[in-house]
Amino acid sequence: MDRLYTTNISSVDALWALIQGQSQNVKDALYQRMEEANRQRKTLQQQQYVSKSLKRAFAELEEARTTNMELPDASDLFKLIDKQ
Repeated sequence: MDRLYTTNISSVDALWALIQGQSQNVKDALYQRMEEANRQRKTLQQQQYVSKSLKRAFAELEEARTTNMELPDASDLFKLIDKQ
């Protein structure tokens, strides 16, 4: 009876082996796509951060308006930034 040998290869290793067998043009195109995907991911993260920050700021403004609370003057913040 013949034994069947199986080797466990991870998806990453299999993909890497496929990439290594490609021409330089294909490798370059894959690299460019990966770079673009990474830029898009970072852009999306920044957009989500800004959106979250704006939502929080507008919620604070609304809370201050409804409670007649006085908010700090933003010019003081800019003065602190300028000193650094």
